[in-house]
Amino acid sequence: MSDWYCGNMHNSKSIEQTPLKSSTQEPKIFRLEQLGSACFHQRRRAQIHAGKNGYRQPLRVAGKSYKDGFGTIAPTSLYISLDGNAQAFQASIGIDESTKSRGTEGVVFQAYCDCKRVVTSNKITVRENPFPIVINLSGVKSLIIDIQIRDSSPLVEGIGIAWINPLITYFNDPPYGSSPPSEHFYILTPKPADAPRINKPSIVGGKPHATLLFKIPATGKKPLKYYAEDLPSGLFINTDTGLIKGEIKERGDYRVRIYVVNEFGQADGNLLIKIGDQISLTPPMGWSSWHCFGDDVSDQKIRDTVNHLVAGSIPARAAILVNDLRKFWLLE
Repeated sequence: MSDWYCGNMHNSKSIEQTPLKSSTQEPKIFRLEQLGSACFHQRRRAQIHAGKNGYRQPLRVAGKSYKDGFGTIAPTSLYISLDGNAQAFQASIGIDESTKSRGTEGVVFQAYCDCKRVVTSNKITVRENPFPIVINLSGVKSLIIDIQIRDSSPLVEGIGIAWINPLITYFNDPPYGSSPPSEHFYILTPKPADAPRINKPSIVGGKPHATLLFKIPATGKKPLKYYAEDLPSGLFINTDTGLIKGEIKERGDYRVRIYVVNEFGQADGNLLIKIGDQISLTPPMGWSSWHCFGDDVSDQKIRDTVNHLVAGSIPARAAILVNDLRKFWLLE
């Protein structure tokens, strides 16, 4: 497996490519679709189908159909291990006509050989002819292809990329796909103090006869104990978790005094419960699956994510909502 750590890859300098070297050995041909869909890292988890775009429709660029190729959804990146056995990469890249253009958005194609940038295209836009690419891979151990969106409207969720006749010529062992470089994650949020602290929001809305759920967001060294004074009839608090739950029948404003206690001290605050027609009284704090799962979302992935959020410190710092109501259509 190649070492994919490239530092600040996008700021690396371009290098000049030397002409392809001739060889007495006949090169073999590896078509990029042989890597399989899992090797293409895209915003949407489009499947690779010969002659089809990322939406499983016929591949078309600038009014012309192509059977030798496939489609993905930009932004797209691809990591290929070559181990010094490749000769060249060649393809033509264009924007598929399935993309609903607003006229200014486009994509930029970049390629990196052993973490050195060797190709950067101008912005490729809809209705342009495919951009031809030839890359000398002699002695190269790793190839990274990165296609990023430029000047996109916020309404554009992805741009269809047409990979036309993409192939790698090689000797000996064929190329193979690799995982992207592992990112170095770090936490910038300061660690909470040992003493209890009650965080926002301090207002929550609900409707009459509807179940109200509110967890007091508090930090401090565990175990914490939660208490409330003047809870309206129908509401109860779990002193171990800080979850206020129940139903209120009558409309109105209910002011509650809340407390959080541990061995290092006590915190107190006010909570306003408004029962009426308005329920979203503070900016929602939430999470969306779209930018990490795309349309490849499942019940188990959502449950695993929620469990991870709950196990972390987020619910202690703010009220949180996890919601995924996106509807997808099956494209055949």
